[in-house]
Amino acid sequence: MSNVKVLTYASPNDPIIQDVCFNDNILHICATASLTEAMVNRFKEKQNVIAAKWFTDAILGNWMASSVKLEQYMYLSELVRKGSADNPDDNPVNQAVRRNKADVLLTIRMLAELGIKPSDLRECAQTKNEQVLSQVWEQLEKKDEQTKYFKRLDWFHFALKRQRPNSFRNMINERLMEKYRWDKEHQPEIRVNPVNLHVNQTIVLHGFYFLTPIQQLIFQGLKQAGTDIIFLQFYNSKFPGTFSFLKNILGEDNDWVSEDKWHVSAFRDEQSDLSADFLASLFEPNVHIQKPASNRISQIRYKNLYQWMQVFKNDTIDKNTAGETSVNHLTAAGENIQQRLQEFFPDESLSKRNFLSYPIGQYIMHLHKIWNQETKEQMVDINTLKECFLSPWLYVKESAAGEKKYASDYLHYLEMIKDFFPQSMTLKKWIENLDLLIKNIQDGPFLSHDLNSLPEHARFIDEIKNPIKKIGPYSIKKEDLEHIKTILELMNGHVKQLFREDKVFFTLLEYYNLLQKIWMGSLRIEDLQNHEKKLIKKLEEVFQYNRNPLIDREYHIEDIAEAVHVLLGASLDNKDDDDEPPTKRLIHLGSIAEIDGMIFEGKDIHVSGLDEFSFPKFSPTLPWPLTIKTVEKLRIKSPSLKALLLRENHKELIPRYLFFVLLSGTQSITLSWFKDWDGKQELERSIYLKLIEDLSVISREVKAGKVNLPHEQSEFLKDDTVNYEQSFSSYSEYALSELNLCKRRFFYSYIVQPYSVYQTDFHFSFLYSNLYKLLSQLGTDPALMMKQVFPYWSDFKREAKSRSALIFNTPFVLSRPFKYAGIQYKALSGLKYLVNPANSTKGWKRAWDNAGFKFEDDIDLLQAEPGPNCKYCPHEEFCPAARYAIDED
Repeated sequence: MSNVKVLTYASPNDPIIQDVCFNDNILHICATASLTEAMVNRFKEKQNVIAAKWFTDAILGNWMASSVKLEQYMYLSELVRKGSADNPDDNPVNQAVRRNKADVLLTIRMLAELGIKPSDLRECAQTKNEQVLSQVWEQLEKKDEQTKYFKRLDWFHFALKRQRPNSFRNMINERLMEKYRWDKEHQPEIRVNPVNLHVNQTIVLHGFYFLTPIQQLIFQGLKQAGTDIIFLQFYNSKFPGTFSFLKNILGEDNDWVSEDKWHVSAFRDEQSDLSADFLASLFEPNVHIQKPASNRISQIRYKNLYQWMQVFKNDTIDKNTAGETSVNHLTAAGENIQQRLQEFFPDESLSKRNFLSYPIGQYIMHLHKIWNQETKEQMVDINTLKECFLSPWLYVKESAAGEKKYASDYLHYLEMIKDFFPQSMTLKKWIENLDLLIKNIQDGPFLSHDLNSLPEHARFIDEIKNPIKKIGPYSIKKEDLEHIKTILELMNGHVKQLFREDKVFFTLLEYYNLLQKIWMGSLRIEDLQNHEKKLIKKLEEVFQYNRNPLIDREYHIEDIAEAVHVLLGASLDNKDDDDEPPTKRLIHLGSIAEIDGMIFEGKDIHVSGLDEFSFPKFSPTLPWPLTIKTVEKLRIKSPSLKALLLRENHKELIPRYLFFVLLSGTQSITLSWFKDWDGKQELERSIYLKLIEDLSVISREVKAGKVNLPHEQSEFLKDDTVNYEQSFSSYSEYALSELNLCKRRFFYSYIVQPYSVYQTDFHFSFLYSNLYKLLSQLGTDPALMMKQVFPYWSDFKREAKSRSALIFNTPFVLSRPFKYAGIQYKALSGLKYLVNPANSTKGWKRAWDNAGFKFEDDIDLLQAEPGPNCKYCPHEEFCPAARYAIDED
């Protein structure tokens, strides 16, 4: 039996850390990547520090390989795929399993690692979901009969349960050296010294304020095998309200050391300002600590993420370039803020980006969304289309100059046609409809191409002669629509390459070759950047499946695709594991859990996202779909499962513990939160920030800076009326009449662009109805023309709009004829005002009459006139002054 000790420290400067760890005869295992990095930097010459994840990965061997997870995920997908031989009925429970496949696989793998069998789970299951999980697990093991990954875990448990101490230790030592040799070959920067890489003497387990079940199992096995174990843990016995949970984690009840036998350090850091003690005392009825004098804590409220991002950029990216980084940034806001950072700073986030972070990965994912394997057809909505167009892998070449026209350049045109076409169509139908739109623009009887005019008159004559161009899609140039069509044809070719009615099962290599044809058809390997080449290399390794004897096994294409996306999106990794040192990343925003390592550095610390919802946050810790009652029963089969229950029981104390650790150092600390974040407004700060408000000498609030709209245009025109006349001398009265409605509307319509167009279904409906009325009043049968103008609407929709227009057929007062550039025009030219109800605003009559605008006084072209009629404006979606229906009384 080994000798197990628990040694504690309450300050990063406690000499006990040096006494224990500066030793040639120990293996120093740290709970987190952050703490590992801190200890590596502190004890550089020893090189005997490793992360807990590295340790367990080594012991479990190939079981932790990406290829194994990939294959298991594909097996699982096959079992629960709708309509598959294993799931013909697809009942609601199977649907739940399918929606949570990544969690289901993690749960199965965790239980298998502990030696639990499907029959054990079936015997202990308390819910229908758990019963189905046991059945799915059993089927998964049957599919695994050839590769025997589950069976190979039995060797680990066999070595663990044998009563020969050397057997288990020798097995671990061999696995550690195997992983070291493999890592040395593939990761030359590995800093582990093989001389110390064994468990024959003492191991120090540092920073384990909770244990995962597999850690509990392995460490207990080492204890039984005679390895001396020292738990080195941050702890302060004066504050049981904050630290009592550690007595359960490392105490006798969890088969470790009774608290009365712990070696509790008496060291007190003279440099500490006792801020942490003051916080903890607030949770102790019998402990009273006077408010300490502190000037190192500040609290900041940011209006939103973007204000904070400027600070983060300055502290990390800008100073990183100059080698001057002096602030460690952590957050309590979870993965959402991490994803936003990767979006805003993609080049600086390379080490954390995965396949789905790259355009090609996202593009392939969206191609799979387009194809419906059950109906054997492709359906694509405008949002998926826009996501695909964002990929720089999609482009067309202009035949004349050979210049690349990227799909992303045409995104605003997709926005213009999104409400004009049906919401969801096959790519073939998209192409056909674009063909029809191009034909109507080129040959439609309702559009005029005879626009002989002076250059300064061209856009105004185009607007007047072609009122139908107020319907956005008709204003798009034919050449641009043809480019969009070419891009859709390219996408259609990619879909046909990936999906065939006659073949849905592929080997991994066949699927990889399909992907390679798609991306290499758009970009040469020589054009890739180094990090992209590494990503391709990683894909090759996954698909080559070097360690898998079933290289010729076929899988359903949807199962392969989803498994690859989940694997390369890192969804099959344990959420608590992170084996990458923070200092190896170009930018790093760690979770607040990384504070255990940060307090050993001298850098200041900034923790963001400390709002009322984000911290403390008590999310369930049990893996889906396990329940507490089931885990309690399974503990009889595997006592190590108690680690799950302990973490669940103490999840409310862990945030307080982490906050205490944060305050225990001597660095300057900035604590911040976002007023508006994650769809919530007016967020309050965390309760912990309120508790230490008196310690926060610098308590500031960052207010949103006022956005000053550009006003050069209006200033340019503010001298006298002569300037107005000169500046707008080439403008038509038809255009200037819009000034009567709203100055800013005119600015957006004619200063920012050639002329305004409408592009929403709301506006199209008004245009249709009012145009139908107007044409009827002019003695023209509108039905045929309206069908030509709106050919993508269903007959029913057109008929309903036409009937509605006739029922509410209030007579129009036709606008007076007007002249521009020597030509007289009639009422139909006023189509842009047909969206506004007659006389709905003060200036509507003058605008409808195309009477121009009287430049009697100075005007501000950015002056808005918000009101109930904003909804009829073509710029309502982006005008900051727009009034919405909800704004009205």
